[in-house]
Amino acid sequence: VQQSAYRPVRLCMHPWFKMNDKVSSIRNLGPKMEVAFNAIGIYDAQTIRALGADESYQRLLNNGFSPHFIGYYALVMGLQNRPWNDCTATEKQTLRTRFDFIKSKAHFNQSAQDADFERIINEIGLRKKRAEEFSPFKGTNAYCS
Repeated sequence: VQQSAYRPVRLCMHPWFKMNDKVSSIRNLGPKMEVAFNAIGIYDAQTIRALGADESYQRLLNNGFSPHFIGYYALVMGLQNRPWNDCTATEKQTLRTRFDFIKSKAHFNQSAQDADFERIINEIGLRKKRAEEFSPFKGTNAYCS
């Protein structure tokens, strides 16, 4: 009996590339990043790999998530299967430039978020104290020179 020489081969043999992996299967991405990506409709690691770090992070920002440089470069390094702290100074400068560009294109309005926060704080009866209210010289003519 002759056996067939045909053996199916997986398209990608790398151990960290599997179909329908969770977002947190990407190195450096934990449960909080998984929740964030799931909240915007990205449920698997393959989608993030297909989109790339910049587009994936852009989508997070466009959906109201706050920008954090370390989170961005942890994502970039994770997609390269490298630890987040393996980033050289030169790489970090390049990533910072990319991050700032992504942030500049984001469709989030921080001033609107700040205004909403201030409105809520005022509604519940809290307000930010001004620096002069804490002055030890309040009500006096004393000053520091």
